[in-house]
Amino acid sequence: MSPKAENQMPMITPEEIIEKARRHYARVLGAWISRDAFAPISFPVGKIPDDFATIRAAADQLKREEKYGYTVETTIRTSRKWGQQTFPKTIVIPTLEDYLKLIHKIKEFEVFCADISLIRARLPDLEEWIHVNPLLVIQYHADWNDLIEVCLYIQSNPQSGHSLRELPIPVHTKFIESHTSILRSLLDVLLPAAMIESELTSFAERYGLRQEIPQIRFRLLDHQFKQHYGLSLSDISVPINQANGFTLNPDIGIIVENKSSFLSLSDMPNTFAVFGGGFAVEQIREVEWLASATLLYWGDLDAQGFQILAAARHSLPNARITSVMMDRLTFDSYATYAVAGTPTSIMQLHRLSEEEYEVYLWLAERNLRLEQERLPREYVATTLNKVLRFIK
Repeated sequence: MSPKAENQMPMITPEEIIEKARRHYARVLGAWISRDAFAPISFPVGKIPDDFATIRAAADQLKREEKYGYTVETTIRTSRKWGQQTFPKTIVIPTLEDYLKLIHKIKEFEVFCADISLIRARLPDLEEWIHVNPLLVIQYHADWNDLIEVCLYIQSNPQSGHSLRELPIPVHTKFIESHTSILRSLLDVLLPAAMIESELTSFAERYGLRQEIPQIRFRLLDHQFKQHYGLSLSDISVPINQANGFTLNPDIGIIVENKSSFLSLSDMPNTFAVFGGGFAVEQIREVEWLASATLLYWGDLDAQGFQILAAARHSLPNARITSVMMDRLTFDSYATYAVAGTPTSIMQLHRLSEEEYEVYLWLAERNLRLEQERLPREYVATTLNKVLRFIK
């Protein structure tokens, strides 16, 4: 913005000074990392009001707030109307201490400095990375000890073949799984290109770790294994990549989101159940024969339940998946058990029917949830039997 345009802007307020100052944060951090002296930051005051009383009030407000980290440079003007007067001209933040005080980042900056010292001491190869990513240093301020442990191990043991959870380091077993984004950013800098499988998208495969294969769990509600093989098995879990090794005879499958609801399903002829496990339901795309079955989906009556339903249909685009007990009648019948849901942004879920999408919107806008396990077993059994008779 040109100086002329800025001078035509309304006179700046203390709140706007803080907002403008915060936009310089990443640059200020980068300069500190580079050991550059703090460059004073200045903003034009903007257009001086025509009314003298307004000028004085605005100028007095700016002066009162100077104690919070900036100074007001002034200029003297002479006019026929007011004579010689002193007017604010420029806002200046003169020192790093003033700047941090103004944007309320003193404690955060102290932690940032300590983290930079830690990273430099233990992973000096990240020097260029910290120059480029000072805000990420701050974002992960509570995690640097563990991040460094993971990076040091993988750097010293490239292509180790260990799974994520069995690395011999003092880090919580699930830490890597929840920090793959930042670890990928770090390891891509620390490891030689030859040690990175760049064509592979999985974090584990990219860095030579063993990929843990997820399990898929089935319940056979018609005692099929006992009838055909003499095996008293009705609840089985297999690695997802082995699930194509057998095909269940039942024609109808029920995908159930919640484990307790999955386990509480009654016996039903020619029917099996699949444990969806929330958004993990997307893994069912690996089981090719599911697309040839008639599938029902039963999840929570909340926004996420319908998002998962849409994800299941996306994973098996050629399958017919019908939702059950996810309608307004079910919700209204057991509304006394409803609780607050998890707030979510409303999305366009194109794989929902018009009726399903209306219920989704209704629940999302009101942030309501009726958990599927709150439905009485008698109601569940009766509803499923009706649906199954209709399908047959």
